[in-house]
Amino acid sequence: MRRRMRGGCASDTPGQGRSAISASTSSMRSPAQAWSRLPYTGAAPAVIALRGGHIEGVVLALGALGTQIKGGTLRGLATSNRVAEYTDIPTLTELGYREDLFGVWLSYLAPAGIPEDTRKALVGVIEQAVKAPAIAAKLAPLGILQSYATPEQQAAEIREEFRRAGEMVRKAGLK
Repeated sequence: MRRRMRGGCASDTPGQGRSAISASTSSMRSPAQAWSRLPYTGAAPAVIALRGGHIEGVVLALGALGTQIKGGTLRGLATSNRVAEYTDIPTLTELGYREDLFGVWLSYLAPAGIPEDTRKALVGVIEQAVKAPAIAAKLAPLGILQSYATPEQQAAEIREEFRRAGEMVRKAGLK
């Protein structure tokens, strides 16, 4: 069954409440193009729907699509950042979008009240591991850009994304 919106495109997200929903909402707002979001139960069903011609696009991490992009069965239209493995895919900034996508970040967390000496030891080991070139080499083919942020920088990024998401929710009139 093909899900197509009259005068627009049916696009997918890998499920409700995911960063791709916010990404598609913020990056695909255009008066010239109407988008209909169809939430799926994960990346695999969304890619199957795309490959089967049931939807026109997906907003997913490159790691979920990389093999198919490289194999020529899918075409990357835009990325949030320049990715060395995919130099032929333009960034959103290059396409004229002013607002970047929300980040898809991974963080190491510890319980509140962790002893300071333990926290410092963990931060040091984590920083060393995250900055290791061998790890970057394994992540790059998946479209994952390796970067390290201090706990303070990561907390600031999380606060900023919550602020942006709240603003989007308010503008959309959601509750």
